[in-house]
Amino acid sequence: MEEVDSGAEADELVQQRAGLERALANLLGHSRLVSRSLLASFSRPNHPDVLMLAREAAAIRGKRTGDPSFSAFQADDVAEAEREVEASVSAIYEALQARQISYSEPPPGWDYAESGQRIRDHGAVARSGLGTCMDTTVLTAAVIEHVGLLPVMVLIQGHIFIGYWRRNPEPPANGSRPEWFPATPAMNDAARIVELVEGGWLGLIETTAFTAGRRTSAADAGSRRADAWRAAWRTVRSGSSTSPRRARPESLPCRPCKSVRRCN
Repeated sequence: MEEVDSGAEADELVQQRAGLERALANLLGHSRLVSRSLLASFSRPNHPDVLMLAREAAAIRGKRTGDPSFSAFQADDVAEAEREVEASVSAIYEALQARQISYSEPPPGWDYAESGQRIRDHGAVARSGLGTCMDTTVLTAAVIEHVGLLPVMVLIQGHIFIGYWRRNPEPPANGSRPEWFPATPAMNDAARIVELVEGGWLGLIETTAFTAGRRTSAADAGSRRADAWRAAWRTVRSGSSTSPRRARPESLPCRPCKSVRRCN
């Protein structure tokens, strides 16, 4: 290797190396966001078992409120729309709870060279009754999207939550999206996610709360979901989110695949 005699040449090499390191860091960060946005393709709102769960949720909603329909964002009043969203999500929660899904470790994945996790098919989780936090979150996201609401999958190291927008982020005719709504389907800003949760724009659910043996009601899950996120935030101080509905127009349609490598 040729020696560098000039101090100016040495400084230039240092600057070039720093530039390459910054470019590599940006590339790796973008790659992680892309991999997390691809997770949205494993949520399939038109899966037949998702349709059955949505119908069961509608029946539960009808018994609780007298109205089995899902029409949250049609309400003009913001407070009323938020109440309708919560009623719908609570009904979905109870429908999934009634399936008595038991928490389980991921199925074997010997074909992965590195760490990874298979995602079970929606039907396997809903009918066979076994699922990880990833399995139940992806399934819940599919049901929430099927009934016309907007799910968000929130990832932290080693765990995942299901979220949902409590207000309509769609812009009015000839209008623009609200300022609180993220500009991209995937977001890697944990502090911003906390702000959205605490501000009431983003609801959050710990899906393992409805698994068999937990006995956590939909009403109690309201505090459980918030407490779970706060505890996670205090512990790891990092996280990301993916919005399945937002990802569809970004050339990320639902996939027929049934397995995925874990996003790290």
